Amino acid sequence: MARIRLDLTSSKAKLARAREHLEALQREVAVVLYEDPPYAVRFSEIDPQSGWCSIDIVPRDAGKERFTRLGIIFGDVIHNLRCALDYVVVALVESSAAQLTTKHQFPVFDNAQSYRATVGPPHALNKNGLLGGVQHGADLVERLQPYKREGDPDADPLWHIHRFSNADKHCQIAATLPLLGAGSIRIAHGSTIIGRWQPDTLPPWAAEQQYEVGRLQFASPYPLASELGVEDKIAVDVAFGTAPIGKEELGPAITLPVLGECCDHVATVLDRFGRL
Repeated sequence: MARIRLDLTSSKAKLARAREHLEALQREVAVVLYEDPPYAVRFSEIDPQSGWCSIDIVPRDAGKERFTRLGIIFGDVIHNLRCALDYVVVALVESSAAQLTTKHQFPVFDNAQSYRATVGPPHALNKNGLLGGVQHGADLVERLQPYKREGDPDADPLWHIHRFSNADKHCQIAATLPLLGAGSIRIAHGSTIIGRWQPDTLPPWAAEQQYEVGRLQFASPYPLASELGVEDKIAVDVAFGTAPIGKEELGPAITLPVLGECCDHVATVLDRFGRL
């Protein structure tokens, strides 16, 4: 069978632009977190009987406008990835000598029944559906669907792109969520520590909510709380979350590494269509 040789130039250009936005986002995240950290550390007064002191993390208003800007750049990455996928369908329509319409787009579904009802099986596509008139590549589109993924379909990179694109395009900028990074907080002190406690897991970040992240037990004579400090900046990671349309509660958030995986996945998708 002869190759289709799809023209994926536009898709590749959009993917390249998505990677440029991702690099810009990574740089800006580092600047924002360094210049205006979203957390402060607070020490309780040391218990005069036991010598224990609580270490609390206090979320700060780290500049809503700057965090909103991070969400905007995140949306730029998602937008270009979504376009790269949709342009694949444009190429499929053109290779099939069909008429391109506003309904054409790359379908992304986490449910097989919804896919078949909306798009149709590869051998009997809905002529007014998302792949209407496509004669080549519909089977590959179906194989790439999140519902084909083993485990959780909503963890599929295409599903991330789909849900964030819908939210960013129609109703809201993605929320920027600062998360405590791995590792312990190093405390500067001039006394002897004889006991430590740390929770197994930390609660998720929430605005204006204080968390106890550890305790220290000092030997007598005890230092004053004002004499305690943090040796290094608190390690902070960033994730992005969005709520499904019509709901207020955020869905699963994704981190910058996962966003990079979304870019890589789209590159793999383009490569597979390029081999048709």
